[in-house]
Amino acid sequence: MKTMSKIKLITALTFLMSYINFAQIPEYMRPGDQFEFKPVHNCKNQENQIQALQSNLKVRPYNVLSYDIYMDWYWIMKNDGIYGDFRKYSGINKVVLVVDSNNTNTFTFDAVNIIIDSVVSSQISGKLKVYQSSDEFDIVLTNTKVVGDTLDFTIYFTYVGKDDGGLYLYERGRFVGEGPPPKRDSVFVIDRIAYTMSEPQDARKWMPCNDNPFDKAYFKLKMKVPKRFNVAANGILKSANTIDDSTYYSFEPEFQMPTYLVSFNASNFKQVTDYYKKVTDTTQMVPIDYYVWEQDWTSDTTNGGAYNAEYSFRNVPKMMELYSKIFGEYPYEKYGMVSVQPFSFGGMEHTTMTTINRSWLRGYNETGIAHELAHQWLGDLITCATWADLWINEGGATWSEALWIESYTNSFEYEAYMGRVADKYFQNEVLYEIPIYGVPVNSMFSNPIYLLEYNKASWVYHMLREQLGDSLFFPALQNILNKFKFQSLETIDFANALEEFLPNSPINFYVFLDQWIMKAGHPVLKLHSTTYDWGKGNSKVNIQIEQVQEGLQIPYVFNTQIEFLFFKNSQLIGTQTDVLFKGLQDFTFYLDFYPDSIAINRNKLLCQIQENILSVNSTDNFNIQSAKLFPNPISKGNTATFQLQSKSDIMTKVEVIDLFGKSVLITFDDILPAGNYDINIPTNKFSSGTYFVRTTQGENTFVQKLIVVE
Repeated sequence: MKTMSKIKLITALTFLMSYINFAQIPEYMRPGDQFEFKPVHNCKNQENQIQALQSNLKVRPYNVLSYDIYMDWYWIMKNDGIYGDFRKYSGINKVVLVVDSNNTNTFTFDAVNIIIDSVVSSQISGKLKVYQSSDEFDIVLTNTKVVGDTLDFTIYFTYVGKDDGGLYLYERGRFVGEGPPPKRDSVFVIDRIAYTMSEPQDARKWMPCNDNPFDKAYFKLKMKVPKRFNVAANGILKSANTIDDSTYYSFEPEFQMPTYLVSFNASNFKQVTDYYKKVTDTTQMVPIDYYVWEQDWTSDTTNGGAYNAEYSFRNVPKMMELYSKIFGEYPYEKYGMVSVQPFSFGGMEHTTMTTINRSWLRGYNETGIAHELAHQWLGDLITCATWADLWINEGGATWSEALWIESYTNSFEYEAYMGRVADKYFQNEVLYEIPIYGVPVNSMFSNPIYLLEYNKASWVYHMLREQLGDSLFFPALQNILNKFKFQSLETIDFANALEEFLPNSPINFYVFLDQWIMKAGHPVLKLHSTTYDWGKGNSKVNIQIEQVQEGLQIPYVFNTQIEFLFFKNSQLIGTQTDVLFKGLQDFTFYLDFYPDSIAINRNKLLCQIQENILSVNSTDNFNIQSAKLFPNPISKGNTATFQLQSKSDIMTKVEVIDLFGKSVLITFDDILPAGNYDINIPTNKFSSGTYFVRTTQGENTFVQKLIVVE
């Protein structure tokens, strides 16, 4: 037999494959592009010690059917002050509910910063007994009710909040801050403005209600304001009647909503209406109502130096068309956006009337606009039943940003966008031991915790798409949207719907959602590969994958599809897909070429590569008999020496590549005669980090790691 020499390349934890490194690939990398996809293993057949997905819903003994709410904002809009009694207003909320539990005589509602003046019912004579605490109040009846009984309560209340929270009120001329560079203009509130912002649990701070996302209800929304102001709210405007110095607005959304998605906004807005043509019937038009301050509607500039709502909103009908094709037809009677300032968030997906930060009108937050629109399906049409299930909303909308990017670019840009989304998660190691599911309500929107429900959860959608393929995944997602439309759902419902729709899928959706949602972390992999010359330009590749992730609530083993990438001369030549289901697992592939590097496709799997050991088994045709690289590590700016001995004349290429496989320096590319050589490698143009010196002779490759330090 011919003598075999084994050369090892060890890559450190910082070796993270670039998400945009494969731009040269001519087609979207899917299983079967170069090789037939034949899964060897089936995730459904593996034994898994998983936490059983189950319902964690805690409900009150009733279900609200409707709210009919009226609020008198005349004085808070008429006055100049914004604190204390200047914020006080009165309201009436008629609640109709159905009893869900027998022997019920106490009905608890949420109310903060609200005084319950009285409660009456058309079915019960006199005022009802009310017992109020700081955050709830109980309506207590003398007789018990049974399942199916319907009751109505008319609640008279006074809002007495002293500062912002639930209700936000700002005076005209208030200094907001500086605008973006290069202009850095001073930004002020243009006119007096009041609005509500409730997610997650602040609807109780401006109206009495059952403030839980699982309890969707119909709404009638009514408001009184001074006649110089107008109101933006959910649903179609039914009437706006002016009497003396007051205007009474009435909106009636057609479909149920949870309380946190209800929105009132009052200021001196300019209203402009655009239209979306339904993809299912182009003769039907859905109005899109925009509410902005007059001076913000249009501008001669589109570079962010001025507010320009007309330019910023130009693609909204196209977005609605895209998402209607992907998720199903737009489900509501209208859409709209209202611009407010100051606003502590970017946007909020109030049903049919999204609230956005005025800064978005500068034209550089198109993905934010897409995110909030996508919520009309993923978050509004279907809604997380508990705040522990928020990933359904925010993960879906974040992933939808990439769908918008993909729609007008290509799949490479989609993957690049998802890569940047993943990078933000990976940059915060504190998140690795925290599951997406069950983040405390008071911290779920804090930095960096929000990256779990937004960024990491978006990869749950992305990986399902990649592993199932578009032909299965998108119909399955549409089925969930249809099955739970105008309802709320939990994670277990999401899993059940996938299993029912795709009973023969190779993915066990309970395992999948348990490991990615209920548990923490992600796969951390060591890859050891050995390539053998199999004759006539063919090769045999043995790959061993070890899962080494560890930590609190992190699965010992992730069950997942995995795609291997095979490169030659820095070009992707082939792919192979298989299923990872063991802590230590071996794979064998036979290729019709000889790869010089192997990687895991991190565009399709949320993972980190801790170690990549490449072993090249070659024949005596490899001329290098010994090689040394020194000093190593080397200080930036100094010159390293690559010392090697060659036994015969052969075409040889010596180059330095970076972590992403990009050639940064070619030091030799010619016939190398027999003899001993010192090849200089200057590092003055290198950044500090890890590099590799790669020597190529025909089909044979020799690689050594070079560390450059400051």
